[in-house]
Amino acid sequence: MGTPTPWRSCGTSTSNATGSWPGSTPPRFPRCAQESLRGWGYSTWTGVLNAADYGVPQTRERAILIASRLRPVHQPETTHEANPPASVLFGVRRPWVTIGEALGWDGVDRPARTVSGNRAPRWAYGQANSYATGWTLAHDARPNATTRTLDEPAATIMCSRPGNLRWVGEETRQVGYREAGILQGFPPDYPWRGNKTSRFRQISNAVPPGLAAAVLAVAAGITTTATTRTA
Repeated sequence: MGTPTPWRSCGTSTSNATGSWPGSTPPRFPRCAQESLRGWGYSTWTGVLNAADYGVPQTRERAILIASRLRPVHQPETTHEANPPASVLFGVRRPWVTIGEALGWDGVDRPARTVSGNRAPRWAYGQANSYATGWTLAHDARPNATTRTLDEPAATIMCSRPGNLRWVGEETRQVGYREAGILQGFPPDYPWRGNKTSRFRQISNAVPPGLAAAVLAVAAGITTTATTRTA
């Protein structure tokens, strides 16, 4: 997204992968844009946000710039955290959403095979031909790929082509595009377009909706209430 000119926009937000600006916190481009926007009378905030802190089942980090000429802006309030204190009952952020929770595989002994086509997922509970527990998500086809277990959030979803993401257990299979979309924070029936490669590319390039909503709420001045554990 290009830097807005003051006569075209009263507020804006933009994001990009943190790897685009290695060794700079906050990354260089948002920081430079922040200085220009402040000179035009914008209130600005820039920093790196983790999607898992906003209910996305993935620890994707994005460099974020928020700016407004109508209201002060600030870092979006987080709703989740890695290890909420168990001794506090009220006002505690929820734990990070895991792969198993997002896909509905809590207590399930294997990834379902029916997440495909235009149908909503049907999760595979208690299948007779059990493959036992211990499935992991491999984020690349290389032997040293980042892996995450079902009780963790996914790492950054980078699936520009089918086959980059794989389920690894007693057998190996590709992650379906609908599964990848869920791990990016989209609903199971989201209407991805094009062929399989195009769909995976759309998923890989998307900003997770939970993170996007938190950022845009700050830019638009919408008050949100953090989702917290109350008991």
